[in-house]
Order: sequence, then C-alpha cells, then structure tokens
Amino acid sequence: MAYNILVPDTDWSSQVITLGGTTFILELKYKERTQRWYMSLFSSDGVKLLSEKKIVDGQTMTGLYDLPGMYGGIFCERAYGLEVYPTRQTLGIGKEFNLVYYTQEEMDWLLQMTDNKIL
Repeated sequence: MAYNILVPDTDWSSQVITLGGTTFILELKYKERTQRWYMSLFSSDGVKLLSEKKIVDGQTMTGLYDLPGMYGGIFCERAYGLEVYPTRQTLGIGKEFNLVYYTQEEMDWLLQMTDNKIL
C-alpha cells in the first residue's frame, strides 16, 4: 500500500522516515525565489544520496537513481486542482499535491496496468 509522506507546514524540514524497511533522512525545502519545493535524501547515518531534487507533479523523485536501500520510489502525485506545480500551500497530505512512496512491487503493478490500459 502506498505510503503518504508528511510535508510539515514550514519552508524547511528534516525528518527520519522508514521506506520499504530502510531508514532515511528526508529533507524538504521551499525556495521562495523559485517558488518550488526541493527534496534531499540522506542515509540514516547522514550520507547524502540525493541533493535538492525539484519536486515535479507526476514524476518520480528517486526512480532515476540507484539509491542504496531504496526498493521503490517517491513520487509527487496530483490529488485534485489546477495548479501547474506544487507550491508552498499545495504540497502535503490532503492538499492538491502529495508525496507518496511506492514499493518496487507496487510500481511494477502500476506500470503493468498502464501498459495494459486498465487504469
């Protein structure tokens, strides 16, 4: 089952998160200058795995990288609304955009459903 990632109501946050049995440190930043969210991911001991990846609707934030211990992917999904990209007020659980972690099995299943046009 997909896991919704908490987005605190601040411009910057750091949280310890367990995804697929592996513990990571997830950092979220909102940059007023670009009016965009960025995500960094660290191993549990602080080694940087992903640095300030722009959060974009409908794309995986982690899928293009071989990240140790990441057995799935973090996605930005649109729940509703007409915004072009996640803004300061529109990213988080219950908002227009949501950060979601899918296991590799869930991602494979979703790709199969898309290929078979069963969506």
